[in-house]
Amino acid sequence: MPWLHSLGKVIEMYTYPCRECTDRTVGCHSGCQKYLEASAKRSETVQAILKVKKVEDGIDDYKIRAIEKTKQRTAKGR
Repeated sequence: MPWLHSLGKVIEMYTYPCRECTDRTVGCHSGCQKYLEASAKRSETVQAILKVKKVEDGIDDYKIRAIEKTKQRTAKGR
């Protein structure tokens, strides 16, 4: 299922292959190639989301600072 953030980029959500796995056993994640690939993909997705959020947070911080400066200027003029 894709995830669309406010900057317009689509990031694919991740799924793990474990649920329908017939080879599933206790402690199998450390040696399961399918799980390791899914885990690596998830890590990439999380990093992409964090990068986008950092950009969005920077934009939000800029807007907040601009509003605060405007409030201060108008308060001085009273």
